Amino acid sequence: MGGLARVWLCLAGLVTGVCSTRVRPGAVVLVAAAGIALALRRRGLARPVGLVALSFAAGAVAAAVRAPEGQPVAALARTIPSCRVAGRTLEEAGGLGLLAAVDAAGCRGRPPVADAGVVFVDDLELEPGRRFTAEGWLIPLGDEPFERARARAGAGAAFRAVTGRDEGPLPGLHSFAGRVREGLAAAAAPLGRAGGLLRGLTIGDTSGIDPATEDALRRSGLAHLLAVSGSNVALLLGAVAFALRTVPLVAKVAACAAALVLFVAVVGPDASVLRAAGMGVVALVALATGRRPEPLHALGLALVAVVALRPGIVFSTGLHLSVAATLGIVLWTGPVSAHLRRLPRAVATPFAATVAAQAAVTPLLAGVFGTIPFGGLPANLLALPAVAPATMLGLLAGAVSPWSEPAAAALARAAAPFAAWVLWIGGAFGGPGWAPPVPRALGAWLAAPVVVAAAWALVHMWRPPRKLTGDGPLGRREVG
Repeated sequence: MGGLARVWLCLAGLVTGVCSTRVRPGAVVLVAAAGIALALRRRGLARPVGLVALSFAAGAVAAAVRAPEGQPVAALARTIPSCRVAGRTLEEAGGLGLLAAVDAAGCRGRPPVADAGVVFVDDLELEPGRRFTAEGWLIPLGDEPFERARARAGAGAAFRAVTGRDEGPLPGLHSFAGRVREGLAAAAAPLGRAGGLLRGLTIGDTSGIDPATEDALRRSGLAHLLAVSGSNVALLLGAVAFALRTVPLVAKVAACAAALVLFVAVVGPDASVLRAAGMGVVALVALATGRRPEPLHALGLALVAVVALRPGIVFSTGLHLSVAATLGIVLWTGPVSAHLRRLPRAVATPFAATVAAQAAVTPLLAGVFGTIPFGGLPANLLALPAVAPATMLGLLAGAVSPWSEPAAAALARAAAPFAAWVLWIGGAFGGPGWAPPVPRALGAWLAAPVVVAAAWALVHMWRPPRKLTGDGPLGRREVG
């Protein structure tokens, strides 16, 4: 069995283990023991089955560690008390809200509690990596799907803030990341709507984008540009590697790794960010060892690492869309571009990648959101030439902002025309008629041909090359 198959089998076992929340600890131990015994064998399907069993047990353990039962905040929240809390914001967990660690909680009628656990903070606008104090109400998590998703993300309760105060950034990396975010925001502020979009393209910060613009970008199929993903990481690592092209390889890889860590701290550990960062780490390891990173291998390894560290992410729609788009680009860009021989390669490859990504995410858009952006393909093709320069200039503006505000402002102004073009495209293809509602069941019907096409592409990718012999009328013939 090849390494690629092992990686994806481990991922399948991990995901299954994470989703199996009702498996008892004793059963997990038995599955792990059986997995070890089978993995040590080398005959037939024993080793693959053992790998899946071990991964299943690891996923179940990781989910239990990430969302432990018996957090003090869960017990405190049963009576919905009024509390004053002090804590640290951890991450913006997609649509679930702001996840925070409660370092101290004082609730009415209860003794103070230290290290009370993890909560989702509602009605308080804060960025990850900040200290805060707040007063409000602890709310228990119920059995609704949204509440269960919050529990799987590691929270023991929700905290509805009435008043709150930002106590400043955490020291070290978080403090510097905050300075970068604030510097980019200051540089983009005079640019109006273009500045708001520039922050979204660069670091996924949508606070400067008005709801009407967000709706237009969503209906035009351009909303994914506001979710930092692989293109941002590729631009970042490419820029650092180019700037340090004359330095030794070890120093170059170390600088790229440091830039990647800082980028994740600035943007926040969202699902698509972690997936892209994981693939970036795999690419850096391949660079350091002199190997060529295989995209499917890199994606699988990145997902294994991300799911092991953050099990609740398997339920994230953002991750599903990110993985689907990446798989579509990897599997179908080559076959589609091969049918565009008459076009220049610089045009054919981006066109094929856009078609592949749009086809891969369409079933999810229909099934989850009940809509299909029919203008998504032309909108993405027209916006594509402006996205890379806007993002690159925005990254540079953020990078220099802690040291030179005028330089950051100049870079942001240079990026403004590109961001304005994306806004115009979003408005042109963002009317209600471009994204009419569709039955959610249509997503399942659309998923069938997408899965078949993906399987066909995988078969052709793994098909061994044909060999040539000296027989035949032309002096050689194909066999195999």
